[in-house]
Amino acid sequence: MQNSSLGHKVDNTIASSKSMAVDLMHDVEDRASEYYDIARKEVKKVGKETEVLIKKNPLLSIALIGGAAYLIGRFYAARRRS
Repeated sequence: MQNSSLGHKVDNTIASSKSMAVDLMHDVEDRASEYYDIARKEVKKVGKETEVLIKKNPLLSIALIGGAAYLIGRFYAARRRS
């Protein structure tokens, strides 16, 4: 009789743990989805702001891109020599 009672307690503990894990998983999914939505909105906002800035200052934008490309090229060239 004690074995049956112990087995029942173990089964209840397992079921309770499983339920808690499933609830936690759903909470994590919900929170991750919220963070993803927030990040997506922020990226779109920054993209639009960048587009406006490029349209207002096209020559400055080209100069910055050229400078960045030059620096990246120098960095990679230096790494290849090492």
